[in-house]
Amino acid sequence: MGKVVYFNFSEPAQASFYQTANGFVAVKPRKKAIKWQAPQYEKIRAHRQEFGRAAQSGADLRFAFQATSHLFRDASMYRRLSSQLLQIIQQDTSHVRGERTVENGDVQLLKGFELNENALFRRVCRVQPRTTLDRAKGIAKVDIPSFVPTHELRIPKHATHYKIVTTVQAVDFDKNETTSESIQTIPLVLDDTATMPYSLTVPLPKKEQRHVLVSVGIVFVEILNDKPYSVAGGRYNAMCITHVFPKVGVEATKPVPPVEAPIPLIVEVAVPTKQIKPATTLLQTSSPRPKQLRLPGRKMRGKLYKEAISYNNHGKIASHLLEEQVE
Repeated sequence: MGKVVYFNFSEPAQASFYQTANGFVAVKPRKKAIKWQAPQYEKIRAHRQEFGRAAQSGADLRFAFQATSHLFRDASMYRRLSSQLLQIIQQDTSHVRGERTVENGDVQLLKGFELNENALFRRVCRVQPRTTLDRAKGIAKVDIPSFVPTHELRIPKHATHYKIVTTVQAVDFDKNETTSESIQTIPLVLDDTATMPYSLTVPLPKKEQRHVLVSVGIVFVEILNDKPYSVAGGRYNAMCITHVFPKVGVEATKPVPPVEAPIPLIVEVAVPTKQIKPATTLLQTSSPRPKQLRLPGRKMRGKLYKEAISYNNHGKIASHLLEEQVE
């Protein structure tokens, strides 16, 4: 594969141009083949393995949305989904780098993923659906409270009706197995009348142990002469993963044997007696330390010497005065 470089106008014949969603890319062929099996490329090999695993999981999950993906057209959905799955792989702490999987990562990061980046569900629909899952019966239920469509929905131009779509997927990322079920309401009128509470029930296999993803979406349609038409090619339709139920371990379904109450054990603990130091030791340690005599410093010695000389001089003067008075 070529290497992406800055375009050099002096060598236009050595570059190949490819058109992408972000513009044209100039690719220059490599001079030497890189030995990717070398030890210094171990990190790159590990990253490639995890990236390929995320791309495969993204393709499987995208296939699970096949029944409703045509209603939410977004060319960047697969790229964004693969990037999100790669972040989930990086949250796996039970495997070393290069062997991490989506199955053991934090699948809760998929909650809030938007299928249509141009129309976010939280902005198109301000109603908060509530989701419950009964694994034993194999039922996923989405409850939508009563709301006024013209107040709680962001209605595009030419839209006269709307539909509520619910999709439930059971996914095993390690085995690349997906089970998808979807249900949608009949076209509902967009007016100022408050709707009744809706309850959408989606069936699943009983005692499902895999990851379960629940998605809710809004589809706008225009009904003309009793025929539905899509509005702007589905550009304003919104859908997101509203809830994620992580997988349940197989060990959790096995009956847990009763645990007997532990028998209390009485153990005699020998309390060590406090040792008392002899009086002589206490006296020796508590006696104050004798102060050391400090000799006067150099400056102090000079000062004392000057005072002694002045004292002697005054004494001599005083003795001469006394002798003169006596005479």
